[in-house]
Amino acid sequence: MEGRLSSAAFPRGVEQTLRRLADAIRDLEEDQIQRSYEYEMRSTTNKYFDKDEDWPAPRIVKGLHVTEEFEMLYTEYYYRHLFSKTKQQRTPRLQDRLLAYNNYVALFDYLLADVRDLKLCDQWVWDIVSEFVFQYQDYTLMCMNGSDLEESDIEQIKANPSAWDTDVVFAYLNKLVAVSQINEQLKAYRSGGDPNECAGLYASPLYKTLGYFSLVGLLRMNCLCGDYQQALHVMENTDLYTKGVAPRILACKITIHQYVGFCYLMLRRYRDAFQSLSTIALELELQESYIKSNSQKRHNIVSLLALVYALSPQPVDAHFMSHTMYQHKDAITQVQAGDESAMRTLFAKGCPSFVDPYARLKVSSSGTRADGVNAHCDVFLVEAKQQAAFSTIRAYLKLYHCVSLSKIASLLDVTKEDARKLLHAYKHKTMQYSWQGGTLVEGELDCTDTINFYIEGDEVHVANLTVSQNFGQEFLRENKKILDTVRRMRKRWKPYSSSS
Repeated sequence: MEGRLSSAAFPRGVEQTLRRLADAIRDLEEDQIQRSYEYEMRSTTNKYFDKDEDWPAPRIVKGLHVTEEFEMLYTEYYYRHLFSKTKQQRTPRLQDRLLAYNNYVALFDYLLADVRDLKLCDQWVWDIVSEFVFQYQDYTLMCMNGSDLEESDIEQIKANPSAWDTDVVFAYLNKLVAVSQINEQLKAYRSGGDPNECAGLYASPLYKTLGYFSLVGLLRMNCLCGDYQQALHVMENTDLYTKGVAPRILACKITIHQYVGFCYLMLRRYRDAFQSLSTIALELELQESYIKSNSQKRHNIVSLLALVYALSPQPVDAHFMSHTMYQHKDAITQVQAGDESAMRTLFAKGCPSFVDPYARLKVSSSGTRADGVNAHCDVFLVEAKQQAAFSTIRAYLKLYHCVSLSKIASLLDVTKEDARKLLHAYKHKTMQYSWQGGTLVEGELDCTDTINFYIEGDEVHVANLTVSQNFGQEFLRENKKILDTVRRMRKRWKPYSSSS
């Protein structure tokens, strides 16, 4: 029959799944598109392609006589699934990387050439943009680690200089942002206007979602290349802490908070870094299903949180310390003691995999994937060591409300004038830009430590800013634990009944 393939090459269950999805896209049936992509495609993957099998090659899908749109979308899905497996089982072939790039170029050119009457669910759009940035990152890291490449692969990379070009990747993300008018829509939303009036020619949910996710892609790209200030500028019209026009995709929210928090960390804005990272860490505690499948992501975020807290302690309650950062309590103590190894370990666990933007042009056998992380870590350690040096002063100041300079000098085993200089230096380090509203790059100078102080003559006056324990919340939290325990016991233990 026309459009039918042999069951050996194309299992019937797979063909039915793809036909339903292709028909839903052709007929613009939003609910069926979401159901097919988020549930049917996933279940089909688990049933047929969960181990060593790959989805049918794109050339085989052409036999179903699908549209050009669906062919490009399926090709993207095919390579995404291929790379998700190869991340753990085998290294992707260079040819597959190049073919995946060519398909992204074709797909984005198709979407940018004209307004397309196409509907995709938000999760699908996020997966496309997120995978686009990931595959660029992975290709660049491969070029940086030239020792693992064959000579033929190096020649092929040099023969395709435009493949996964950093400037091209930036250009496509910027084009998607521009045509969607997403920045204008975000500005209108924040000012109380109607975002739809600013959408322009490409006024459709697809382009709005593409534009927003492309902003997140630009955030990641700038962060991967080490331009933290520009990364925050990209997100200047977004609001991290209130609901807005952003699509409700948890993975997107996690990415934003993680990368924004890391940018703040590198820019010495520790309070803002802690707020961004702790917000998503606490939310993930409630997302048990996500934690089970993405435990490494949460571990990375908590590692960054521990590093921020060790360098600049923030007011937190006992529950946060005992549950969220308990696993890193020893590392926090080591960082505060100035242990460079502990600093490097937490940094390496939480930082992104940095890239050399032009690695593909200078592939060599001497580089490694860790070169980028080590280079950025060295820059970070210059500031981190200075911050850690003040942990002793902070510990002594917490003991007093008012103390003489001579007492501080004796505790630190320095002269009185040296103690004054150290306190001034400590004061300078704790005065950091802190976000008070507006864009993410804006901020006001403020004391971001758990204590504040001022020197009057030879006296040091100290104010402790630590948050007092909220006993009401603690009572409710412990009460919930007891109720959950009782509920589990009732499910497992049946009451004894004697037969008379």
